[in-house]
Amino acid sequence: MSNKVIKEAKLNTSEKKKPSKQRLEQTTGTGKSLGARTILIAIGVIVVLIACIYVGVDQMSPKVVVTVDDQKYTLSDVGYYIYQGEMQGNYMASFYAQMGTDYWNGELDDEGTTGADQTADSVMSEITRYATIYREAVAKGYSATDEDKKTAQEETDSLIKNLSTKQKLITGLSEKELYNTILDKTIAERYRKDVITSLKVDYKKATKDITKKDYKQYDFQYYFVSTQTTDDKGNEVNMSDDQKAELKTKIEEIAKKAKTEKDFTKLIGEDEQTIQFNEDGQLLAKDVGDESAGFDAKLDTKITKMKKDEISEVLEGENGYYVIKLTDNTSTKSYDDAIESAKNTADTEAFDKEYTDNIEPNHTTTVNYDEWENIPFGSYCS
Repeated sequence: MSNKVIKEAKLNTSEKKKPSKQRLEQTTGTGKSLGARTILIAIGVIVVLIACIYVGVDQMSPKVVVTVDDQKYTLSDVGYYIYQGEMQGNYMASFYAQMGTDYWNGELDDEGTTGADQTADSVMSEITRYATIYREAVAKGYSATDEDKKTAQEETDSLIKNLSTKQKLITGLSEKELYNTILDKTIAERYRKDVITSLKVDYKKATKDITKKDYKQYDFQYYFVSTQTTDDKGNEVNMSDDQKAELKTKIEEIAKKAKTEKDFTKLIGEDEQTIQFNEDGQLLAKDVGDESAGFDAKLDTKITKMKKDEISEVLEGENGYYVIKLTDNTSTKSYDDAIESAKNTADTEAFDKEYTDNIEPNHTTTVNYDEWENIPFGSYCS
């Protein structure tokens, strides 16, 4: 019952409690009239109680946030997706915070869109997509297999371990709720993979521009000392020739040590502040000369000409001095990863087209924005 009904019920009760003076004079001392008045008051009280109970139950009942076909999804059914969306949003928020921007509440574009808005849209898109795929899978005869259940339970167990005690009490994040949602998604994902297989994606076409020559990989470790500093205005500038000469002498000692020490990774002490060590240097042949991916053209070329386990002399780059050890030039990991990525992209594109053309049109989706817009993204699962 609406608040309006409650108000009217209260008004009616109030009117029965305050009869006119004339009415009081007529009924004073007459038991029959007093009984009637009492009954009317009781009826009014009951009406108010019923209204309050109705509103209370309505407030406590699960709210439907989206309906796909005849399947209603409440907050309990989509907590998993909200949690995943918030974790991704928190990752973005950390970057925006470095720029002094509140990702969740700050306006990110000219239309006033906030990070909370973006996350809400993204999460709802994910919910409706997987719910639709799941409904299509069920229509095609799919149901949970033992392997599906095992996969869903493993993912649930892993997720539960990462939840705080507070988060475990949030609607939709109990173990049972998470398991049920993840199981449905697992079935949907199995169906998606089967559809992709049936589409016979042309992987040869998808990977034709990826060559082993371009993705030849050079892995190396290096010591580095910067020859740049910051001026009074905060701008990065080159050091003086005397300063650079002093630093070069210092890193030449590292190059000298490297010729006799067995462990290239331990040529400086823990207290060393000027010289830096990096053990994860990597360069691809296609990136030689690309400063956004490597060092600079001159330095990149020297690296590609080194032999495995070779240690360089002191090399000068545009922003400092280096001593480099080439650890491997035979790995195909970058090439393999590029091939795999291209195939996954082709799979996604093929399924997206199939979904748009032949799956989504078979189902009806209705979002209850009155409820969805009340979810406080940015704090719901934090």
